[in-house]
Amino acid sequence: MTGRVLFHVQYLLGIGHLQRSLRIAEALVEAGIAVTLVQGGPAVPEVSRARGIDIVQLPPIRARDATFALVDDSGNPVDDALRAARRTALLAALAAAKPDAVVIEGYPFARRAFRFELDPLIAAARAAGARIICSVRDIPTVRGDPARLADIVARVRDGFDAVLVHGDADFIPFDAAFPAAPQIADRLHYTGYVSSRPDPAPGEDGPDGEVVVSVGGGAAGQALLMAALNARRRGCLAERGWRILAGAGLTDAQFEAIRRVAPSGVVVERFRRDFATLLRRCHVSVSQAGYNTVLDILAARARAVLVPFAAERETEQLIRAEHLAGRGAAVLLRESELTPAMLAAAIERAASGDPLPLAIDTDGARRSATLIAQFMVSSTYLPRAAAANSAEWPDLVVELDRWEEAGQVAQLWWRDDDAIAPTPQLDRLLALADATPLALAVIPANVVRELAAALDFFPRVTVLHHGWRHANHAADYPGAGKKSEYPAERHPVDIADELDEGRRRLVSLFGPRALPVFVPPWNRFADRFVPLLTEAGLTVLSQMAPRKGEPPGGIRVLDVHVDVVAWQADRGFVGKGPALGRLIAELRASRETGAPSAIGVLTHHLIMDWASEDFLFRLGEIVATHPAACWADMRELMVAP
Repeated sequence: MTGRVLFHVQYLLGIGHLQRSLRIAEALVEAGIAVTLVQGGPAVPEVSRARGIDIVQLPPIRARDATFALVDDSGNPVDDALRAARRTALLAALAAAKPDAVVIEGYPFARRAFRFELDPLIAAARAAGARIICSVRDIPTVRGDPARLADIVARVRDGFDAVLVHGDADFIPFDAAFPAAPQIADRLHYTGYVSSRPDPAPGEDGPDGEVVVSVGGGAAGQALLMAALNARRRGCLAERGWRILAGAGLTDAQFEAIRRVAPSGVVVERFRRDFATLLRRCHVSVSQAGYNTVLDILAARARAVLVPFAAERETEQLIRAEHLAGRGAAVLLRESELTPAMLAAAIERAASGDPLPLAIDTDGARRSATLIAQFMVSSTYLPRAAAANSAEWPDLVVELDRWEEAGQVAQLWWRDDDAIAPTPQLDRLLALADATPLALAVIPANVVRELAAALDFFPRVTVLHHGWRHANHAADYPGAGKKSEYPAERHPVDIADELDEGRRRLVSLFGPRALPVFVPPWNRFADRFVPLLTEAGLTVLSQMAPRKGEPPGGIRVLDVHVDVVAWQADRGFVGKGPALGRLIAELRASRETGAPSAIGVLTHHLIMDWASEDFLFRLGEIVATHPAACWADMRELMVAP
């Protein structure tokens, strides 16, 4: 059998995705198919041991930690230059490989942040006549938002010939985590689980009957390691040897800290190449519930305690662990229940019995290779034209074309309200914005010091002054009207004190990134208080356009125009049509005045849903590629004429 395959894999925290992709690539090579594997994470030893595979290393991107904030190999935030370099390298690899099929690991069920390179890859490969195949693990981590599910279904149906699900439908059906699976049933192909390679060094020394604690790559498992050490210190199975496999993902300082606190009788190592052998010989295995680890546990028939990784709304490991525990193949301890005492009880429970045998299909590598080979020669699976955007998006492009014809560049700016502390929602916002200038409206009375540290990785984020406490003082005055922290009825002395103290706090925490820009909560501020802003050193007022009446005198106005939240409905995304319609109308009005002004987009990260994120991502793609559009930094807007 002959043919050529290009395989794209991006791993972030652990290397499970890479290991699974390598096994499939090796099976393809064994079937006589040439493979180019393009890897997007940091270089790892597993790749150097790959047999007969042409490896292309992209400039690496990884997750900084369990928040999945993306950084380069040096720990710096990902920027446009790195994206461009990766996209260029990936398309060059495609041109050199001339594949009959392109296999993309995870996308579109995951790796949405890499659309900047994956969508161009798909488009170029489809234009060249290659089959497009998704390779996805048994349980994708997908939020249940209907718009997000619909987007995945549309991308699969428009852009992919097949989806290879590396699992066993009799054990965990794909719709256990992806409820829209019936809508792509004609694309889904179960391959069975892709098992690990046999131990390369099965003869390494190691006693029988140990308690083996492992966390895969280790970047997200430090809490489990420390709980295990404390459980052992309290006497849990103290008569047995313990072996801690801390993983390569921990920093040297974290690893040394674990070694220092390990009690006598506990061996601490980074990893063992003969991990599967250790499991066959252990008394109890304690681990998370990653794909490869669970397969090794089942193959070894080991007594097992599973503490599935569940940070940042991750559900993949929890679903897998629940299915195993439900079949009597492991003891489940949820991450939210993880304490030394609870872990000790789970270990002793696992040690007191034997796991029930569980037969699952583990021939996934060979079957994946067979299916890929069939797709390359079958006329049944034909490339499909993909619509990059909905029908409304060309209207935006046409408006920007008119800006280009007029020799002008449309400036957009992005404001997000209500920040006070690092949160998973803020992490998602920062990852979405990435190198795009972002003006973050921070509530001074409620802000915590940790927010300043969280913004260190994002130099293009500026801080705006968002009221004082975000309190509705209109409720204190009968007849004051809609919600406002600054209704006209309040005493000016109180307002002045809040403005002075708020400005002082923000400058103290954020330094020069705290700009003299005032954003009143609910976008309402009584005109009579405008002079107090300038007395407090605030030079810009930012509310919501259109304003009623004339802008207040004595201060510059930089309003936002497009709010993506449907406040009068379910506080979800307002919808593509309304959002784009408002944006295009504002752009047109600005262009026709002959004195263009910046158009502001408003978000609220604490309630932002997947549909809003998708809208902003696609808007960002158009702004990044159209010569007549750009994102403006608030610092630039403040000094612009």
